Amino acid sequence: MSARESGQAFEQFFDNLITRIEGAQSAFVSDRDGVTILRVHKGGDADQDSVDAAQGQAATFATACDQALKSGLGKTSSSVAFYDNRTVVHINALPLVISLVLDTDGNVGHVLQLANDLLHVVEPLRLQIQRVETQLGSQ
Repeated sequence: MSARESGQAFEQFFDNLITRIEGAQSAFVSDRDGVTILRVHKGGDADQDSVDAAQGQAATFATACDQALKSGLGKTSSSVAFYDNRTVVHINALPLVISLVLDTDGNVGHVLQLANDLLHVVEPLRLQIQRVETQLGSQ
């Protein structure tokens, strides 16, 4: 499968995901620095302020996961933040972060139930990024 086909398959998977989860508005995958690799929105439209805020939080979540592990708390699997107008779920797939933005009445439990499936889907991408990071780190 070519990189373009892989990207289209990821996009289609996440597009289907947000249509299946009650209240889901957008989903994105970013690296540990918050750089977006993939982003989909329900209906192609998004509350840009909510998405931008969630993307910034993804980088903070990645840093918090690293720190929790170093401090002996163990691996962080996910984080859920409830706001006045949105709920944001981050799932740890370091060096990637999977994030979903939901309405306040979105089904967070459904997202968390699907976490292992989401991790499985992004695993090839996660491993590739990890290999690149290792190669760059050894130079």
